[in-house]
Amino acid sequence: MFVSGGGVGGLTLALKLGLCGISVIVAERNRRRSPLYKGELLQPKSIEILHRLGLGKQLDVSSFPVETLRTQEWNWNHNDGFIRNESRLSYKILAHPFNEARMIPHEELRDLLIAQIKKLPSVEVIRPAKFTGFQDDQAVITTGGKEMKISAHYYVGAEGRGSRMRKAMALQTKRRNTIIIS
Repeated sequence: MFVSGGGVGGLTLALKLGLCGISVIVAERNRRRSPLYKGELLQPKSIEILHRLGLGKQLDVSSFPVETLRTQEWNWNHNDGFIRNESRLSYKILAHPFNEARMIPHEELRDLLIAQIKKLPSVEVIRPAKFTGFQDDQAVITTGGKEMKISAHYYVGAEGRGSRMRKAMALQTKRRNTIIIS
């Protein structure tokens, strides 16, 4: 299996497959952590999956619990506004062993996944590596100024919205915009 993109989704897939003994190569464009802060609000099912993947203790230490979410919908009139609607969601009412959400910086979650992957002989993460296309039914990446071809039974594009792999496969996605009229 070849995975283009070493974000949370691509790394989680590689870890799950690697734990089953499946050979996986992940190509990640960025060598270092991003300087931009992005947080991951992990929902109970995601927390359960990460625990099953062996990341429970590290996740508990690296994140903080969120027991209640409070949302507000505002109406704005120039510089003046008022709360139009307010709601609260308590995770504690869930009949689930993981009855909370957890907040963790995106890069820390990636680091946890990579550390777990490094324990597996069947998974290789190549960083930095850029997927450039397909040639002779192989994925082509550039790494260290050199071109490398990778043969796999399955190819996964986990690079996000601007997926080079989806473009190389001529796959199109529909973008949906939601407009809220108040």
